[in-house]
Amino acid sequence: MSHPDPMDREEVEARFRRAGVALTKEQIDELHSVSGYVRRISEEVNRPRPKEAEPAVIYARQPK
Repeated sequence: MSHPDPMDREEVEARFRRAGVALTKEQIDELHSVSGYVRRISEEVNRPRPKEAEPAVIYARQPK
């Protein structure tokens, strides 16, 4: 797996500001360094999937 490029640092900082999260410079540095992975994971989680892919629909309902 290739290492994804991180997001722009300004974008990372702006997203946390909009969320109302106050972070130290060290915390922002660390989050910025992994921001490419976060973006990649969120794109994977948010991609369209068929209804059958939803884990909740693969289990039979238990009778009461």
